[in-house]
Amino acid sequence: MDYEYGDRKDFRDHINSHFSKKDIRLITGRHDYRDALANARRYVMLWSYRRFISWFDHAKWWEVILDHKDLSALLVIHAPHWDFLSSGSLKALDIAINVDQKEWKDKKNGQRYPKQDGAIVRKESRKLRANLSDKIKSKKHSTIVVVNAKGGHELTVIDGVHRSVRKCLYYFVRNKGDPKTISQRAYLGITPNPLRHSSTQWSVVDSFFESA
Repeated sequence: MDYEYGDRKDFRDHINSHFSKKDIRLITGRHDYRDALANARRYVMLWSYRRFISWFDHAKWWEVILDHKDLSALLVIHAPHWDFLSSGSLKALDIAINVDQKEWKDKKNGQRYPKQDGAIVRKESRKLRANLSDKIKSKKHSTIVVVNAKGGHELTVIDGVHRSVRKCLYYFVRNKGDPKTISQRAYLGITPNPLRHSSTQWSVVDSFFESA
């Protein structure tokens, strides 16, 4: 949360407007994760902005390290712009390839993206390419959140899509570094019912993921 608070204005503005200075110090100050009350309060703050996380209460969570093979196969959570930029595959690597080629205007069935949604696609495309090297080399090491169906092999990013796509763009598409050096921290939730298969549930948070 401290990374999000420092790096994302929308998240910072939300927390500043909804919580006290004492609460905010739980994010910006020194963390004692043995403090159950502080952890519970941080969860409330995160849930207020990321309400979809309650859908995964039934999941079992693990802290893991993803390597280059994991990253190259990642799927991303469904949103109309990610579906478009990936040509329907929802693979982080496909989004990176299309963004780098700047061919997103003609990717979907040979037609341009609907005018009302084109601004979102353009914004995301620019956002992913901007200051790429600096963001990859930043000393701020963030953790992404991924889910996996029990017994399945596909990992789906539910938080950290931009970070995942940027790494695919930097290492796999533009060949700027050795992919074998990739070591991405992640929280992995194992769930018997991956919600990415439910368009109804995902549509509830479409507006959030357009700006995430």
